[in-house]
Amino acid sequence: MTDLAPFVFALKADDSFLHVGRMKELLPHLGVTDADRVSADVAEIEIYDSTGMPLKIGKADDGKPELVEDLDLTREDEQLLVDRIAVVLARIQVLFDREPELAMDSGRVPVLQARLPVVLTALGEVFGSLPPDDARADPNRGTPVHNASHQL
Repeated sequence: MTDLAPFVFALKADDSFLHVGRMKELLPHLGVTDADRVSADVAEIEIYDSTGMPLKIGKADDGKPELVEDLDLTREDEQLLVDRIAVVLARIQVLFDREPELAMDSGRVPVLQARLPVVLTALGEVFGSLPPDDARADPNRGTPVHNASHQL
């Protein structure tokens, strides 16, 4: 069972990418090892906490990258974020419908309509633990939903 550690999520502005995971897993998964050297792909990703607060990549006291609140931005509307997540999940389901070999054994991608923290906790189960390195190196390491997100 998933513990209730805070989940964060990453979206592209065009809603073509979604990742949900624990804060400590997201940056290593995206291949961020240096806060001063972020790839263009990662730089275009929007990252939020479970309250809708935008996050950015900062430096911890030890110099390692960490996620911190982006105080230059305001908290996003929770329902808008849930709707954007639903768009990405629908796109993943369409990909599964067109390419059944990629699909989940358990059936369809879940449709979730709830408060943002509940949606993220449920998706934490669907995405599973994010591998600690860049998933593009081995695109089949994650769950089907996670892997499909890299293909949108």
